[in-house]
Amino acid sequence: MKKKKEKQDRIKWKELFGIYKNIKMPWLVFAIIIGFGFAMGWTVVEMSKYEQNIMNGVALSSKLLIPYIILSLGFAVINYLQQYVRDGICVEYIDRNMRKKLWGKLIRIPVKFYDRETPDSLVSRITQDCSNANSLVVETVGLIAEISTLVMSFTALAGYSSKLLMMTGMAGILIILYGIAISNVSYWAKYLTQRYFSPFTSFIAERLKAFELVKASGTEDEEFEAGKRVINDMYKADVAMGLSFTFRASYADLTNLVNTAIVFIGGSVLMKEGIIDTGTIIAYYNLAATALSEVMVFFQAYVNIKGGEGGLAKVVRIIESDSEDLEDGRTIDVPDEDITFENVSFGYNDDAKILNNVNFTIPKRKITAIVGANGEGKTTILKLLERYYDPDEGSVRFGKDNAGEISKKEWRQMFGYTSQKTQLISGTVKDNITYGLDRDVSDEELDVIAARANILELIHGMPDGYNTIIDDGGGNFSGGELQRLNIARAIAKNPEYMLLDEATCNLDPATEHEVQGALENMMKDRTVVIVAHNFNTIKNADNIVVLEHGTVTYQGTQEGAMEKSSFFKEFVEYAAV
Repeated sequence: MKKKKEKQDRIKWKELFGIYKNIKMPWLVFAIIIGFGFAMGWTVVEMSKYEQNIMNGVALSSKLLIPYIILSLGFAVINYLQQYVRDGICVEYIDRNMRKKLWGKLIRIPVKFYDRETPDSLVSRITQDCSNANSLVVETVGLIAEISTLVMSFTALAGYSSKLLMMTGMAGILIILYGIAISNVSYWAKYLTQRYFSPFTSFIAERLKAFELVKASGTEDEEFEAGKRVINDMYKADVAMGLSFTFRASYADLTNLVNTAIVFIGGSVLMKEGIIDTGTIIAYYNLAATALSEVMVFFQAYVNIKGGEGGLAKVVRIIESDSEDLEDGRTIDVPDEDITFENVSFGYNDDAKILNNVNFTIPKRKITAIVGANGEGKTTILKLLERYYDPDEGSVRFGKDNAGEISKKEWRQMFGYTSQKTQLISGTVKDNITYGLDRDVSDEELDVIAARANILELIHGMPDGYNTIIDDGGGNFSGGELQRLNIARAIAKNPEYMLLDEATCNLDPATEHEVQGALENMMKDRTVVIVAHNFNTIKNADNIVVLEHGTVTYQGTQEGAMEKSSFFKEFVEYAAV
């Protein structure tokens, strides 16, 4: 079956320039670049006058040569300074500010956005795609800077020969049309690069991280074929970029060829008619080369802008996405109420619902266990409790109030979350335990927290104690130790409500016992919601919620669940085997 061609994500100019809203721009630097452009235009025109006199055989003297040499050196210095200010200062300034804006958006964007994008692909949005942001601004400023050179050059050319200028103007139109064609190729090339680069880097990074899994599963051949596909896709983008660079290089060659043909063929005809002399032809040739190069610069800038448009398409979509308003909503007077799911239905997409008309209550200061088969929506309930998502239908209520009307920032401060997947940041043990706290924590308080998490002895046994650096991915800690660090972080937060998602999953019996002890210490005097496949984790639960086929089939005590829920009965009996 033939693969359907993916439609390019075309964006409007208004959307494109809208990404610069609220970004600080280097206006003084822009003014300096424009000033350099005016100075270069004036210098080129003045140099052509001296070149005409030299070629016409005017006696060489210090009055002729010294100003010409000064102008030539001045042009070189101004050109160097303009390039440095533009590429060395302006470009990097804009890149930095655009990355800050994109990072701010990614931090505040709703969790559901990450269902469609992988972390590795988003890294390339910040590192690579943002570098296209400077094309729009810098090239636009560059165009303004070159206008003075273009106007002064064509004005001077008219003074040399109006007939040659007419021919140069006609050639300029052809160069413009060719430039427009190149711009479309550049857009296409940049779009393909953006489209395939992120999947390419994501695939390679993911497979290298899971290298032992690939070996253990014996899937080397399958992964090799999958790798070839993403490499072939990247090859398409590279070929397109190569084609774009070739066309752009030919643009300069075409300009020089056209200028040479017009000046020396047309000029020789005019010389025979006695209209112009040799000095005028040489001066015209040099100045026309500058004028046509300015035309080339204009459309080279347009090519870069179009390329930047293609490269920024996904960045624009990210920045246009709605951010979470964490402050919107009312405050909570007393964070100690029952939480109720009323007729809640939810799905991650429109094709299928994970939860269907779910009703149950999480009583305050009690332990509620949610049990069910894989894929029934247990973790989804925890995500709704954290308000990472909103219900499609129904509501989550806090006491008598709709949770959706409460400030997300204040709501999430009430909750602690511990899952089977350890969440780490680069830094020390103390950095990870105190992450998210807006206060200083003393070593004495850390000892109390670590003791409750059953990890105090381990930390004190390390040479650097709480200042021990956690390796990338936590390689210098075992799975159980990392899990207890997560629990310590939750204890340090001291939340009113605790969410536990398979917190003892994939641990050996001894480690599970230690983690279970840490969990029991943490549960004291809190409202706790547990998702687990292990009965030992939920054996002290006061309230049992059974999920089957995306809906609640039982809520109540463990004794009642044993009598009325066949799933829970089998769950307990299986644990006893």
